[in-house]
Amino acid sequence: MTLLEQASRLPATEKLRLIEQLIAELDLPDPTVEALWADEAAARSQAVKEGRLRSRPLAEAMEKHSR
Repeated sequence: MTLLEQASRLPATEKLRLIEQLIAELDLPDPTVEALWADEAAARSQAVKEGRLRSRPLAEAMEKHSR
């Protein structure tokens, strides 16, 4: 019997619990991706401090990309 067949035979409450647990596992952050974003944020922050990158207000950025 496959895993799907086994899950299909569960009572509704157990199916829901299984689904919730599987979704929760999918929502876990990937440490590698988190580290890459932390490095990127640090690099961008340094670039702003050094004047190599200009920051802009959120409204301005959103307006530019909503066209």
